[in-house]
Amino acid sequence: MDTANAAGRILLGIPLGFAPRGPIEAAFELARWLGSGIEAVLMPHAGLQSLGVIPFAREFQPLLNAWTDVGVERIERDRRAAIRRCEEEIARFAAGFGVPGLVRVAEGEAAAALDENGRPGAVIAIPAPRRRGEEQFTLYPLLIEQALRGPSSTLLLPQPSARRSGPVLAVVQGDDDPARDVAERIARAADAKLVIARHGEAPGSAPRSMSSAGLRERGLVLSGDVVRALTGGWRDMGERVVVLSSRAAPCLAAAAALDIVLARRVPLLIVK
Repeated sequence: MDTANAAGRILLGIPLGFAPRGPIEAAFELARWLGSGIEAVLMPHAGLQSLGVIPFAREFQPLLNAWTDVGVERIERDRRAAIRRCEEEIARFAAGFGVPGLVRVAEGEAAAALDENGRPGAVIAIPAPRRRGEEQFTLYPLLIEQALRGPSSTLLLPQPSARRSGPVLAVVQGDDDPARDVAERIARAADAKLVIARHGEAPGSAPRSMSSAGLRERGLVLSGDVVRALTGGWRDMGERVVVLSSRAAPCLAAAAALDIVLARRVPLLIVK
């Protein structure tokens, strides 16, 4: 992530009609720490619109105890109501965090809507499923895989987050790793301790302290596979966020990224 462009924007992908408060709040908090804005990209379900033109499509209304037609007008009315609710939610968080926020409705394929707006310096944020198995019935795996392959950094948001306090845990590789700069920026803004886990050093290496004026910092060495370490309870720091360098975890797959989020239960920012 180019820290010179870090004050750009966070693209928050939200399936239309599903606006989880926890991940939205976490995205706005990170945006405030990074000095960014939020652009919520609402992604309608492509199959739902086409359902309205099928003449025999029906839905059951429990209060009426009857089956009713699924019409284009009804779907469009519900769509507009869902957009309005999300706009109101984003506006409330924007005012509360003092962060610019806007809402845009994606056209066409959901993954393409995020990918075409991704660029170096931007962050694509995606809510993660609550538990393993749920992702099979959602857009999340496709969205995460697309985001990880693109030029933007990726932010995965748990539902819910385990904690809102604690240190910032950064997994970096090399002294010039850009993930370190991003982690420092977050730690300063959040007034949090910074824990630097240096990957790629020999087991038993003495943790090195790197200068970070004004920061409370602790240095550690993380040996072996990063994903296995972070999902296996490696040195539970009680962290509030994990900043993971793409250098330390190259070719990270969506399934592995989800495993980290579900294991640590805190936001995971993968910096490119």
